[in-house]
Order: sequence, then C-alpha cells, then structure tokens
Amino acid sequence: MKIPKIALLSAVFFGLTLPGAELMYNRQEEKPTFQTMRQRMLPQPLFYAEYQSYRLVENYLHYWIDRPLFHDSSLREGKSYRDSFLRNVEIVGKYEIDGFVMLSNPSQHINLYKEQLQSLDEVKPYSGFSYMCGAGYAGKPSQQWLDLYQKNYEIAVASPYTLRVNGKIPIWAYHSASAGTELLRELAKSLHEKTSVEPIIFSEPADLRFRQLYDKNGALTTEEMGQLRELLAVTMDSCGGLMVSPTQESRISGDYTSVPISAYYRDCIVPLVLELTALPQYKDKLIGAYIRKGYVNHLSGNNSGEYGTVAFRLAMDSLLLLNPDVIVFFEWNEANENTHFQPTVNNGLTMQRLIRFYARKMRGQPTAPADGDDLSVPNLVFCSRQVLRLGDTLRYELLNIPDSDTDNSEYRVQLTVRDYDGNALKVFPEETFKLSEMKAVNYEIPTEQLAAYFLLLPELRVVNTAGQERVFAMQYNRIHPSVCWNYKEIMQPLRDVLPLTATFEVKKGDAPGTYHINASAESPSEELMQLEVLDSESEVYAVDRENKYDPEKNIIIEGSFTAFSPSTQKMIFEVRNAPGWQWFRECHRYRSEAPDPPIVDNQVTVQYYYINYYYRYPFFITIPKDVAADAVLDIDASGLGKHSFNVGKLLELGKMAKVFDDTSRLDLAIAKNLVDIPAPLRQKQASISTVLETGSQFPIYQLRAISTSGRIYRSRPIMPVRPTGKLVSHSVFSAPKRQAVTVEVAEDRIPELVYLFDGARGAMLKNNWEPFFDGQLGGGFIYLEPFNRPRPALLDHPERESLAPAWGTADGAAVLAFDGKTNYINLPRESLPYGSFTLEFEIKPEGDDEQVLFRTCGSHRGSLNLYRRQGKLEGTFTYRVDGINNQNAIEKFQTDLELPDGKWSKVSVSYDLKTMKFSVDSASREYPFSERGVFFKPAVFGGHAWPVYEVGKDTRFFKGLLRSLRIRHAATVE
Repeated sequence: MKIPKIALLSAVFFGLTLPGAELMYNRQEEKPTFQTMRQRMLPQPLFYAEYQSYRLVENYLHYWIDRPLFHDSSLREGKSYRDSFLRNVEIVGKYEIDGFVMLSNPSQHINLYKEQLQSLDEVKPYSGFSYMCGAGYAGKPSQQWLDLYQKNYEIAVASPYTLRVNGKIPIWAYHSASAGTELLRELAKSLHEKTSVEPIIFSEPADLRFRQLYDKNGALTTEEMGQLRELLAVTMDSCGGLMVSPTQESRISGDYTSVPISAYYRDCIVPLVLELTALPQYKDKLIGAYIRKGYVNHLSGNNSGEYGTVAFRLAMDSLLLLNPDVIVFFEWNEANENTHFQPTVNNGLTMQRLIRFYARKMRGQPTAPADGDDLSVPNLVFCSRQVLRLGDTLRYELLNIPDSDTDNSEYRVQLTVRDYDGNALKVFPEETFKLSEMKAVNYEIPTEQLAAYFLLLPELRVVNTAGQERVFAMQYNRIHPSVCWNYKEIMQPLRDVLPLTATFEVKKGDAPGTYHINASAESPSEELMQLEVLDSESEVYAVDRENKYDPEKNIIIEGSFTAFSPSTQKMIFEVRNAPGWQWFRECHRYRSEAPDPPIVDNQVTVQYYYINYYYRYPFFITIPKDVAADAVLDIDASGLGKHSFNVGKLLELGKMAKVFDDTSRLDLAIAKNLVDIPAPLRQKQASISTVLETGSQFPIYQLRAISTSGRIYRSRPIMPVRPTGKLVSHSVFSAPKRQAVTVEVAEDRIPELVYLFDGARGAMLKNNWEPFFDGQLGGGFIYLEPFNRPRPALLDHPERESLAPAWGTADGAAVLAFDGKTNYINLPRESLPYGSFTLEFEIKPEGDDEQVLFRTCGSHRGSLNLYRRQGKLEGTFTYRVDGINNQNAIEKFQTDLELPDGKWSKVSVSYDLKTMKFSVDSASREYPFSERGVFFKPAVFGGHAWPVYEVGKDTRFFKGLLRSLRIRHAATVE
C-alpha cells in the first residue's frame, strides 16, 4: 500500500554564504493534496479543543510569553472562572467547531467541569455546542482515582451538553497507554453497569518502543510491523476508539527546537489501521486524533518548534489520510507551554482561520471568508520568530488560506527585509497565490549572515486581485548574539492588521536609563481594547481608564514570597510615613475571587496568605512619589516574624531580598514594567505621555494596539540607544551547517555579567548587565527552577539552616560564606548561555569532601556542571543527542587541576563550541569538544547535590568562600 508523503522541513540552502555577497536563502513551497484513505464511521467529523483552567482575567505579564487576545480584566469581579469559560465558548464558536473537552477527572478539575456544564444551562451556548467527557490516566490507579473517574462520568451523564454518539458517551484520553488495556476494559464495564450508559473509551497504543525503533532505523522490519499490528489490535479490543498522533517531534536538524515529522505515522500507523479497520471486528471502531501545533516552554527549555504554521498543517494534512471521526486540538488555553489554539496576542486569529478552513474542508462545506473580512486584503498569514539566537535559521512563512473553492483569481506578494535604518537587505522574488488554493512559501536564512544587525524589519508588498497595491510593515525580528529563551512564532494574518492613525515618539529623559514616551492612536472603525508600550517585547506601559496604579504619581513596589516548603501565613502589611498608599494582590493562577482586603488603621491584613513553591503570586504596593523616600514598609508574618524595609533605600538600590528561615524568602523590587493588564479601554482614541525607566542595555520601544475584534497594530520599533562597540570575533552554532562558525559582532552587544559583591541588597546578587540576570541567595523554588522539584529530596539535609550563603569579609574583600549544608546561589535561565561562554569565579574551599561548584539544570539536565573531587576540579557537560524524546549523553572532564583547601583559587571555564578549556590560576587543560547542551537552563552556584545524573551519591553542597563571579557570553579560548 503506497502512502503519500507529506512535505517536511528542508535544510538545503542555495549556494554558499560568501563575505560581502547577497544574502543566501532557501525557498520551499507547499501545496497539500487533502488526500483521504479511510471512510469515516461518523457522518461528520467532530472537532474539539481541550480546555485548561487558565482564565481570561489572569495577569500573564512577565511570567508567560503570550496572553489571550481577548483578555478582559473586567471579568475579575465575581465569577471569573465561569465568565471566562462562557466567553471562551463564544470565541470557540467562531472556529466553527463542536466544542470543548476537558481532562476533568483530577480533583483540581472535576468541580470546575461540573460548574462549567451548569453554567451552560444559565447562558445557552451556540447551536450545536457540546462538551466531550475526558480523563487523564497515570499508571496503576488508586481507589481515589477510580472514584473520581466514576464521578466524572456521572457528571457527563447528567448533562444535556455532553457529547453522545448513538446514545453512548465518548471519553477522550490523555496518557491512557499507561493504564493498560485490561483496566480500560474494566472501566468501560463498570461505568456501563453503574450508569446504564455505555461509554466509548478512547485509548492510544503504547507504541513508544516502535517509534524509537523507527527513529533509529528509518523503518520497521516485517516482524516489528507484525508486533505493532498486534499492539494496535489489542488496544482496539479494549476500547471503543483508537487515538492516533499524526506527528511526533524529533531533534533531527541543527535547530534548537525539535522538528515535527509524520513519517512513522505515515509508514507504520496508517497502513496498519487501514488493514485492521477493514476487518469485521474493527470496522465500527472510531478513530480519534490529537493535533498539536508545537510546544514552546520558555522556562523548561524543552521546545518543539511551531515553524510558522508548518507543525499544525503537517498534523492536519497527515491526519486526513485516516480521515478520523474525532479531532482534538491540544490545547485550547495552555499558557505555560504555548500549545494554545485560543486566540493570543502572538498568534492573532491565525488558528481560528486555519481550523475553520480545515473543518469546512473535512465536512464537505464550501470554503468562505470569515464574517467582517476585508476582501480587498488577501487571506494571507505571515509568520516568523520574534527572537533568534545568532546562528539560528530565520524563517519567513507566507501562507494563503483559501477564501473560495472556485475563484482562481491571483494576487502577488513580495517580501523585503530591511535593517533598522530602512536599507533593503534582501528583496525576495515576487510570489503568486490563487484565492482558491492553500499554498505556503517558506524562506530560510542562516542568521550568521546577519551578525551585524540587531533588528530586522520585514515588509510585504501586496498587489490584490484588482491590481491595488499596499505595503504591510510586519513585526520585527530581534537577533541576540547569545540568548534566546523565547521560541514563539509571531503569526500575523494580513486581514487582522489593525488600521490605525498613530504617533509614537521616544526621547531620552533627564536621568540615566529614562525616556519620555509620547503616543496617540485613533481607530477609524472599532474600539480599542488596549494601547500599550513594549520594551524588547515586554509590556512596560498601558493606558488604564481606571488608573488603578497611577504610575505618574506613585512608585510601585512589587513583592513576592516564595518557599521550598509551602505554608499559609497571616500577613499584616503597613506602610508608615506614606499617606495614600495602597495594597493590591496580583490576579494570577488560582487566585481567590474575593476582593483585596481594605486598609484599616493603616494596615492590610491577609488572614490566609499562601506562600507557594510553584508561582510567585506577587503583591503590589503603591506609594505617592512625594512621600516615598521617607516611607517604611512593615511586613508581619505570623510564622516568619516582623520585618521592616526602608523604601528610600529600595528606591536607591532597585531590589532587596530577605530569607526568613530554612525555606522562605521575600523579594522586593521597584517595578519598571507594566504590573498588570488594564481593563479594556472600549474607546476609539487614546494617548500616552509618560517617562519610563529601563534596565535594558539596548531598549526597543514599540507601540501596540488591540481592537475589540482582535485586530492588532504594531508600530515601527524605536531604539534610542544602539551598539557602538568595536567588532570582535564570536563563536556561534550555525543551525544549517550544524557546526560552530565565527562571526563578527559589536563587542558591547555581548553580555558580560559581573556580579556585585555587596550585602546592601540582602539575599540577592546584582549584576552589572541587566536586572533579568540578577541572582538569588537561596531561592529558585518556582516552576522549573533548580529547587522546584523533586521535593523534599533537593534540600533534605538534617542540619539545614538558611538557604542563603552569609555575607562577610575576608582578606579585605566582601565574600559569601557557604556552610556546606544547603547554601547556594540561584541564577536565572541563560545566565550561562546555551552557546559559547566564559565562566570565572574565585573560591576558597573548605574540607576535602566532594562538593558541587556550579550546575546548569532545572528539573531536566542543562549543560555544564563543575565539582571539586579529591581536591581537584572536575567538569561534566550534558549534551543533546539526535532523535525523539530529547535524548542526551554526558562528557566528563577530569582535569587534575588542584583546588587546595583553605587557599584562594581562580577558576575559569571557557567554551567556544570547539574546545573546552578549564583553568585554575595559571594552570589549564584543553579538550576538543563540539557538542551543544540538552536545554538552556537556569544555573546554581554551590548546589544542588541531589544524587542523580552525574552528581554522585557522596557529593555535597559547596563549603567555603566565594569573592567573585563573572559570566561572559563569549569564549576566551586561545
């Protein structure tokens, strides 16, 4: 049986890149065939989006890298979970799909699921909406799990909005392969007996072994295909619906991100499923498919690329071969992993346009434009990554989504890429698209050709079918010489570009790092929801019709308690010498819907203040600027004592931190970013006049407006300060060449983090580059930071005291003293960059036991690890291995370089992606090495010593003194 091949990503470039030559690039064109090979069991396919608990009201700023396009803070008052859900029902209706599914059997979701179904009785959804029952599985079930599974099904049975197929209730699944086929049979039987309603339990095959074999060998043998056929048959015997995944992700290219591929599905799953469903015993089985569009986790470093819309389209075009009965988009609103199909600021309405097109195609309905579309503008989507690390492949995607099945009229598009000054770096050939044909054109450019450029400004010249010409300025691309933890694509449908009359001006302020911002905007047709200013893609200001925080008159203090061991405290906040101060609790994940407590007798009392180890849950305090210098902030925590902070000192230093016991800490900062998302403006005009302070070396200011319909305006970026340093050689990894190359960049673009040894700020370590890279003494508890998990093993020390090393003085210099128990410094992600680097520190070790010096890691491995073993420096480097499941390996470097007890030693490690060099004082060792780390990660100095991977069971936290720490994002290997 011949299965058609689906276009994959190409990594072949036209010609060589020569100095001074025109930019070289690769062009790829895709046209799907929409071929099907199976007759569906259901008369029409069913489409659902998997719903998570994220709400439209949460404060997504500066923690997540995207946010809902239709975010609405005004929904916070009252029933925000209910109202967010109902608003999402309204939004998903425009996708023209059937509804939502939730994996609702876990205890934290089941009541939410019940409440959502009840809310549908109060506010009727769109015609045809249904809610499919879903469940997550996790190996051998406990009795509690079984009870919740039963309760979840009973809730579904009781609701008129539950999806039913011929009177039966489908149960969608997540990780059902872990449950085993026998449990699925027992569950189906038990549910039917207890409710008299037969379930259709979906399950995926436990085929990881076969996927790994295919990945390794490029095919399965005849014997292996027979074994996989038996597995699929056994799975179908135990359930009513077989789930398939038309794509998987593999590290098969030089890209940092895993690449979507469909070969295993096409070559193995499709022919076997077609063979089995032709048999009488399986002909009535439903086929379901999970659809993903990528996985972008800026915190974990684990990323599967979106590649514009390629990952999504490859999944959809591949699944069509089996023409499934049920399709689930994974997920609707998952901010953490950026898997969401919900409209977001970065995606716009792209997924709505694509899903609507595919749903109509699979149902046999005519293709048509969306309501309100301006038909003089083509239904073209332009995609590219917002941020790139030098050496990455820059990709631009031009995608035509058909408006018609019969109109073959053509329009023309030409992409030009300009530098910040407007000079054309590349004018691509003109492309032609038919209105009735889905077609994608992708350009790939190796960014090592673009080392001289900080920003790229793409623009599209479009000539529509009537011959009318228009130029669209698209969102810029920022190329950083060493850092990239945001792999999210910016997806921009031309029809969703907001026409706006706008002005935007940035001028240097009187104080260093300050800028006067003046802007105005007027929308000709629809109201604005937001008008905001961004700095390097991060929101720093927005027009607030409620003027909640009044940043023109107030300073804003942002504070957050975090802890290794969570606790609930009674908290009393008071600001002395500051009439007019206010207290606010940020609206973040799982926040209580109760209003903020009032100020009574100059105090705010929070009876049950939850200190978490997963999220920061900040609070904000505003203090009038004219009294801030003399203000004193008192915080009295029932189990942590009473503590006072001089606000004038905080204004001077910018940040302060304090540890309270062996588990809890408080971080305070003067907020320079936008602290919360305002309620929608709902007006056509707005203006901004303010002074902003930045911590960026090279700020990039931009004006952005979002309308009620979800259309977006993005201004041309403004860089008030530009690099002027001399050109220096810099080693980067070229993704297309899959090897290190040397480029020349301005020296002042390369971060050099010199940490300031000064105890004035308390339990933190300031650096001289940008505040993002400041370290914590102790800390690192929140999601995917080094001390987030596993718990309590990471800090399981019987004599644990403070987690923060102590400030002191030794040999005439400020030092940090580490007790060898659980003292450490937590450094943010990519403090040690993923590419070339130089790490230097001075230590005075104590003792002869095995000690951790430095690690890059979180819950997963990162790259460099340093140890002191038997008085000598030892290093390991965890590196990536091609294939699925993020395979990795470890290289060990036993340097024999002495780190004597009780003496100062200067340690240096430098890596140029070709040679690893270790130095202690004047002695050094060099090793040929050219691998890349598994993931970008945070880093830890002095810990941790959890016995996993390469650490060793006898390794302890560092004991001794540290008097300097420096990280340069470039190598000094000579």
